[in-house]
Amino acid sequence: MNKKNILVISSLIMYCFLFYKQTIGINILLFNLLLIISLLAADLSLLKNKKWLIVACCSVITATGSLLYGSFLSAFTNVISLLLLANLSLEKEASLFFSLIQSIASYIVTPVLRLFKSTEVFDRKTEEESNKKESIFSLGNILKITIPAIVLLFFFQIYKNSNPVFHAFIDRLHLDISWDFIQFSIFGLFLMYGFFKQSKINGLAQADQSFSNNIKGFSPSETSVFTSGKKEYDAAQITFISLNLLLLVVNFLDIQFLFNSQIYSAYMYSQYVHQGINSSVFSVLIAILVTLYFFRGNINFTAGNKRIRRLAAIWIILNIALLFFCFEKNTAYIRECGLTHKRIGVYFYIFITFIGLLTTLFKIYKTKSNMYLVRINTWFLFLTLTVSCLFNWNRIILEYNVRNKPEISHYYYLYNLPETSLPFLLKNQYLLFDSASQTHYEKLLKRKEKKFMKRFHAKQWQSWNFEEERIFRELKKIPKQ
Repeated sequence: MNKKNILVISSLIMYCFLFYKQTIGINILLFNLLLIISLLAADLSLLKNKKWLIVACCSVITATGSLLYGSFLSAFTNVISLLLLANLSLEKEASLFFSLIQSIASYIVTPVLRLFKSTEVFDRKTEEESNKKESIFSLGNILKITIPAIVLLFFFQIYKNSNPVFHAFIDRLHLDISWDFIQFSIFGLFLMYGFFKQSKINGLAQADQSFSNNIKGFSPSETSVFTSGKKEYDAAQITFISLNLLLLVVNFLDIQFLFNSQIYSAYMYSQYVHQGINSSVFSVLIAILVTLYFFRGNINFTAGNKRIRRLAAIWIILNIALLFFCFEKNTAYIRECGLTHKRIGVYFYIFITFIGLLTTLFKIYKTKSNMYLVRINTWFLFLTLTVSCLFNWNRIILEYNVRNKPEISHYYYLYNLPETSLPFLLKNQYLLFDSASQTHYEKLLKRKEKKFMKRFHAKQWQSWNFEEERIFRELKKIPKQ
């Protein structure tokens, strides 16, 4: 049995031990450390790959976020980190964007292709490799074992449920095989096999290598909807001049709104801000696409293109100003109506879009390709998600609103921050809820407290995280009525 097969089996055992019937907690961090050590055991040269090391650090950071807060965001970003880590272990020079696509494709496409023996998209094996003994984890060997095992377990469950004597016999042996565990283990095998046995998909690998970060020069074969380069250049000028004038008007109106926002009611303010920010961020994304189209190739090398570059730069700067106004509107909205997850999300979108505009400006003046923009912004997006896992957003929302907006409806905390806000609501329930609804919400809070305590005590150490421990300790300090 080769080294990778041993890693698949040992990782599957740890996967079942750490995650079966568990929730987000210390298990994710331990499992990430195990996978990183396993990959290094298989290929120690990965320590020389800066890209792999950065992603490995990001996987540890996101796993630490899971340990600290038990949040979905940290678990989701950790999955992305592991997908990247798996593929970068095989494709050491792949860009982050293509690495993620290849990793997902390897999980989804590879089993199907192997099932139908469509192996032409994978690296051709040498004659020497093809004569080697078939792997224990070949599709044929897996099916040879799993199909009889599934049939056997199926009838095992039927006989156990239908025959009391057989059921009693199994109970005496303490042999209780759960279908849930079987399904969980099969899924775990799929995950671990895909993680350690990533397949190189030639089409994607070649596409990644073929796209340069730089535009090399004038290309006579460049395709365009225009009949000549001159007409495209003129169209670009007209487009950017028109858009700059239009955006000047939009930004001027936004300035007026920011100075006169006090005259709007809270409802009108909410509608204006939500619709305005969503549309503005979307328009900036379209602006980036328009810029990428015109600066995709030959226009970068057209004689006298300094004017078009300046127009594009003005367009980008005006879009940055538009984002600034979006930022100010969202900040004013938070001051007026309080902090929520959606309003934090708006900051996230604004930041990512701002980075996109800056990199677009860099692309124009350094004659970079559109693929360069995709690659660099994939890194920014991934790193931003990683850093965001280190913040307890539920706690930030609660503390900000309690400190700055005490008049906010506390039903929001009850239904949107059910665990984080539980100690606060229990401590202040007689001050927060009116007398007419006091009895109802007192019972509701007690039920939530009881449910949390029951779930907390039922958890095993694999699911332990700091946030739930903090909530538990705060609840224990509250005097019982």
